[in-house]
Amino acid sequence: MQKPNSFHPKSRFNIGLFALITSLLAGCGGGTGDTTGSGAATYKVGGFIIGLDTPNAKTIDLQLTVPSTPAEVLTVNANGTFTFVNKVNNGASYQLSITQPTGQNCTFTYGAGSVINADVTNMNVICGPAAVGSFVANTALMPTPVNANATTLLPNGKVLVIDNGMTAQNTTPQLYDPATDTWSATGTMPFAFDMGLTSTLLPNGKVLVVGPSGNSNGPGPAQLYDYVTNTWVAAPSSPTFHNRHTATLLPDGTVLVAGGGSGGLGSVDAEIYTPSNTGGSWASVGSMIKIRGGHNATVLQNGMVLMTGETTTLTNNPEQSELYNPVSKTFNVPQSTGIIRSGARATMLSDGRVLLAGGQDMTGPVAGVEIYNPTTNSWTISGGTRTTALSGSTFTLLPSGKVLAAGGTQGAGGCMCGLNTAELFDPVTGTWTATGNMVVGRSGAAATLLPNGKVLFTGGYQDSNAWTTANTELYW
Repeated sequence: MQKPNSFHPKSRFNIGLFALITSLLAGCGGGTGDTTGSGAATYKVGGFIIGLDTPNAKTIDLQLTVPSTPAEVLTVNANGTFTFVNKVNNGASYQLSITQPTGQNCTFTYGAGSVINADVTNMNVICGPAAVGSFVANTALMPTPVNANATTLLPNGKVLVIDNGMTAQNTTPQLYDPATDTWSATGTMPFAFDMGLTSTLLPNGKVLVVGPSGNSNGPGPAQLYDYVTNTWVAAPSSPTFHNRHTATLLPDGTVLVAGGGSGGLGSVDAEIYTPSNTGGSWASVGSMIKIRGGHNATVLQNGMVLMTGETTTLTNNPEQSELYNPVSKTFNVPQSTGIIRSGARATMLSDGRVLLAGGQDMTGPVAGVEIYNPTTNSWTISGGTRTTALSGSTFTLLPSGKVLAAGGTQGAGGCMCGLNTAELFDPVTGTWTATGNMVVGRSGAAATLLPNGKVLFTGGYQDSNAWTTANTELYW
């Protein structure tokens, strides 16, 4: 029997929030820019802000810095879209900085880059309450207990939870409403998925679900969820079968589906899904350089996708990463990471670097962490190690800019028993510190950053007597 959660694709903050903001901005248009008398095209720069405490009249100052141009400060007093007044020349670089509002923590992603023939609309500013550093149990229980699960933050603020563990085959996913702390069911799926699926929010607000469903040799089954009507419909199947793959929303609104093969093994297959009003379409984009499954795919600020992790036999060699170029639709020569392990999780930091932590080597869980710098296309081992070596933890970028690592397992005695350990990584100092313990120990759970800045934890493996769980909890 497979160990529970061993095939669970973890929830990733960057993908979910980027997808949410892209969908909310879909009606704004990409922009073709204006042309000055000299013929130089200029473009708007802006994005989206969530979590600002507007009931208490909180405001935040956003500063846009462009070389050889006076910095512009924009004061924002409401959640939603924002756009700087001054347009930026095509090809110019830009940098976002923020002034913290009183009593709140705010951070951002995609705050730096260059203007390339289109308006910039993906700056993500995330605010939340001043950190308390504690976990609180939710009063409401999930109607259907889950183990591993895939979560998606929807444009209406609710969270879609799809069973993705040993108990998969459930055709009725669940919805969590943070505003009322209540759970409800979605409409019924046309067919059930097995464990190893992904869920991705599209620019049109629908959710694309791709994963295994019975036949492991045919095309990859897919479905679309419409949160407005609370209904599911079958979508065109991907050209190849996927299980424990990644499904990554790209800046142009398409989805890169890569890796994951029959029986949960890895593959090199990669395809692009293009959404449309008629269900969408698929196209192959060649092959990854390394066989991957249960891996990570992180969209960088430059639009490239960083692929880390693989399912080849664990050896004495470090993992290798590779980059997908959405313009040329190619994968590059791999870069070696510094630590020997498998199953590590990737989290993009506010400054655009990527944290790789967790996982295990041939002797057990690994405490060491490393950081990828997209500017130099290189990896460095961080001087700070986790306070506890664990695999199966969740990693979430908080509004404070720190990363919350929660739960996980040491695999003692062959049990994937979840621990309630939690700690914070500070990207500025490169150090880890303990924070309050989880209410319930979890391994292979899902963590979802909510619009109010709190983190929702669902599912996870607790111990040999609790394969699934209906209880959830919040951290802030």
